[in-house]
Amino acid sequence: MALTKIITDGITDDAVTEAKLANAINTARAANTAKTGLGTNAVQTSHIADEQITLAKLEHGTSSNDGKFLRANNGADPTFETIDLTALSATNLTSGTVPDARFPATLPAASAANLTSIPAANITGTLPAISGANLTNLPGGGKILQVKQTKLTSAVSITGVTSYTNISGLSVDITPASTNNKILVLVQMQVSNGGETVFKLQKSTSAATTDIGNSTAGAYTSFFGIFGSTARSGYYDLESVAFNFLEDDLQSTDQHTFKVQWSNITNITAYLNRTAYSATGTHYSYSGASSITVMEVSA
Repeated sequence: MALTKIITDGITDDAVTEAKLANAINTARAANTAKTGLGTNAVQTSHIADEQITLAKLEHGTSSNDGKFLRANNGADPTFETIDLTALSATNLTSGTVPDARFPATLPAASAANLTSIPAANITGTLPAISGANLTNLPGGGKILQVKQTKLTSAVSITGVTSYTNISGLSVDITPASTNNKILVLVQMQVSNGGETVFKLQKSTSAATTDIGNSTAGAYTSFFGIFGSTARSGYYDLESVAFNFLEDDLQSTDQHTFKVQWSNITNITAYLNRTAYSATGTHYSYSGASSITVMEVSA
């Protein structure tokens, strides 16, 4: 009886020999055995599971690309590139703190042209000298350019009928910057006497000495006169005398000396900065201070 069907269970394991296999099967098996690698494009991206390629499978590179990064090139082969931080824009710094060591020892010069609303508490050191050279539309004239003053606190006196003589210590010097300017003269005196005394103002330069600011309305040329007697307050009190005059006739820029002179009309003693009554008594023995001040006023 001929066998027409053999099932798998009827064959013992490893019992089918190569001779029993069809030639086509043997040919295909031999071809697969001869393969040593995958064919071109045999493994596609879709065949690789996510997160399966390890660092060991990536190209390690050489010393020429040490420290570089792998750059995608818009469809072309990727290349190793160097990161250049020398031209890094400050707009790319969004957080963090730049360490002090990254700053040069000497910072470049900075302009404060655009700094506004800086609190005064943040300004230290000495500010540079301020120049008014570029100030415009300022009102002209009338500015005080310099001030000079002589203050006299000691007692001074003259006795007897005298012609005009300088009050010792009551003069002041000033050198004007321009003959177009003016000199404002301010006189303040504390006077006491027992008769009649007159006062006048003078200006002296290297060229001449002239009376200024005085009046000739009475018998004596003066800017002030005083009368006191032993029976009246002028003898016991200090009379406060104030006088000012604007000298606008400056003939040169030499030194100008302004001074006060006085003269007794009657045979008495006149005093400056103390009472005529006494300098040591318990009563009516007051002290005063006198001064002469000059100011140069710009034209």
